[in-house]
Amino acid sequence: MSSASSTPPSRREQSHCLSRPFLEEVAAYERMVQVIQRPWRTGQVTARRVGNGPPLVILPGIAATYRGYAALVNRLARSGTIILLDYPGDDPEDGLDLTQIDHDDLTRLVVDWLDHLELAEVGVLGISFGSTLTLKLASHHPDRVSRAAIQGGFARRPLNPLEALALKWGRGLFGGPQRRVERLPLREFVLAWKHRADFPRHDPARWRHYVAENGATLIDPLCHRLSLLEHLDLRPLLPNVPHPILLIQGANDTLIPRRFFEELRLGLPRAEVYIIEECGHQPHYTHPELMADAILGWITRDANPPRRAELK
Repeated sequence: MSSASSTPPSRREQSHCLSRPFLEEVAAYERMVQVIQRPWRTGQVTARRVGNGPPLVILPGIAATYRGYAALVNRLARSGTIILLDYPGDDPEDGLDLTQIDHDDLTRLVVDWLDHLELAEVGVLGISFGSTLTLKLASHHPDRVSRAAIQGGFARRPLNPLEALALKWGRGLFGGPQRRVERLPLREFVLAWKHRADFPRHDPARWRHYVAENGATLIDPLCHRLSLLEHLDLRPLLPNVPHPILLIQGANDTLIPRRFFEELRLGLPRAEVYIIEECGHQPHYTHPELMADAILGWITRDANPPRRAELK
């Protein structure tokens, strides 16, 4: 791991450590990944596959590019086939009409991918927004899911008044074909306020990469996904989820208020909790190896993830 200083990393920093620098993880992933595209509705959709072995499908967060998951995927791919799905609109040339795609359509898209890849049953990892698709998939199509893990998840996450206003302004004033989040005013200030303290100080390139990839997110698809959350409430589905679900949560996650995590934890019949200490909402950036080890221990049906804790 490269560092600007010869001072050994602190105990806190060690939890962030990778076996190689984050940007090398990204480059390695780009070399290994197989990009799969296929027709869907009026356009095409994309998935990325790497590794060999039992399949794990990743349903990503709301504002990220695939490169942000590179370190996590590389670690997971040592033990299986990792399939990372893009959302409609992530490719500005995909030809899809987002106004005709709702949350149920996104769930059906996941099932369509499983059929296309001839996968009868898979493990599923839902990250943030992807957790809502994981819950709906597990409830409506339980035979397609073996086990599932959710990070930063929720059954509902209504926008607060400031977020709703930002969505309206962002879409109306700054949206448009191929316009990216990097155009939004105060973006870097807000990111630093929300997330900078969670990133390792000894690896500043990781933070810069996160900010750049966040900025590369297209505004219109982001606003589309945010709008799907406005009236989404999956709490009635939770008792119908038969699978054991691992809930991974950063102890310092401020993006998902604790009450929404508690709703998820208490509503699922077979939930287990894994807390990553000194971690916020982005463990795939800040603690990818800890997160991967917890997921692998769970998906492969080991007795427990490496370190369990109940929320206090």
